[in-house]
Amino acid sequence: MATDTVGAQWLYRATGNASGPLATRNKIGLSGWQKFNNIEATGNIAGTAAGDFVARDTAGVLWLYQGRGDGTFAVRVKSGSGWNT
Repeated sequence: MATDTVGAQWLYRATGNASGPLATRNKIGLSGWQKFNNIEATGNIAGTAAGDFVARDTAGVLWLYQGRGDGTFAVRVKSGSGWNT
């Protein structure tokens, strides 16, 4: 995943092919992602259908986004605060 300068979020799926390791990007978040100062793919930490990611906002709140298995994510869940220390 990556964000661009206007705050849109993009997903780059792995292809498993060494000569073309990433598929064409898909926009998965329309805007507002610039409020996060760290976004990390974590694997399937929530035990749901697919890989998840966490995002830390500038206030130090950590948010969990659970993967649905189709390239989309469930509504975020607040995981805690104080992650800016």
